[in-house]
Amino acid sequence: MGRSYCPYCAAERWSIIVALSKFGNFSGLTYMLSSASDIDPSTPTFSFVHSTYSSQYVSFVSVETQDRSKNTLQVPSSDEQNLMNQWDPGGAIPFIDVGGQYVVHPAPSSPTLHSGSQYDPSTLSGQNWTQIGIQLDSPSSTVAQRINGAADTLISAICKIDNGQPDSVCSQSYAQIAITQAPIPDEPNASHRAVQSRPGIG
Repeated sequence: MGRSYCPYCAAERWSIIVALSKFGNFSGLTYMLSSASDIDPSTPTFSFVHSTYSSQYVSFVSVETQDRSKNTLQVPSSDEQNLMNQWDPGGAIPFIDVGGQYVVHPAPSSPTLHSGSQYDPSTLSGQNWTQIGIQLDSPSSTVAQRINGAADTLISAICKIDNGQPDSVCSQSYAQIAITQAPIPDEPNASHRAVQSRPGIG
């Protein structure tokens, strides 16, 4: 769950796309920028609003509640809103629930640094989609390390709850990140756990 104007959501969408592309295919993705007047203005990203995702392993549901001008865009179902209220009481966005077993939260050592994203949106500042895409092909680049590193935590979480399927993905080293499990804020006995980015990607 996110908002189109949100730079943190913009950054995390890159990692979501990289991660989910290992398990299926997107169609209908469109280019989009975060708000021009927010922190890290006009961060390049994609919109999920009119896209579809097909996979035999993963079901993906995206809810963008507001557009770039903060007008209502999509309304979450009561179940979706209840999930966010329960596991993300602080309202950090993006809110990502993985299979009802993991949720993505910023590292507890810096709980507000990147809001709900796993890495700093400023990593993408001043670049366009082509430039970011080129850097994704260079594993040593900062952009690749941030986006792919965050994607790896999502891939690893999916593989953990999907019984390691498909093996062609889940047997790879990038799909075997040791996920830090920490209680959700204000929920010390929570059964959901927070997926934390591995050291060095935040």
